[in-house]
Amino acid sequence: MAREILPVTPAGLRADEAAAFCGVGRTTWDELWKAELAPQPGRPRPSLKVWSVDELSAWLASGCPALEDWRRLWTQMLKQGSWSRPTTIVMSGRPLDAAG
Repeated sequence: MAREILPVTPAGLRADEAAAFCGVGRTTWDELWKAELAPQPGRPRPSLKVWSVDELSAWLASGCPALEDWRRLWTQMLKQGSWSRPTTIVMSGRPLDAAG
């Protein structure tokens, strides 16, 4: 009996995936977050940057505010429980799975 493989929606995205998720190229994405105009990555390891899908989704839905404003808004959203994770993420016309 074959095991069914269920699609997985990742909680974090690498830089190239975060850029695509936000609809910009990698170079533009790097410029945005380094200039503190986009959410900052988490760093599970010093050499690994990972952006939260939840945070990027909320940031986009909020109109992409600059980081200083975004940090206040995101903290408020989390405290109020006013943000919930999307159940399906679609990139390039296909659902995003664990492989990216």
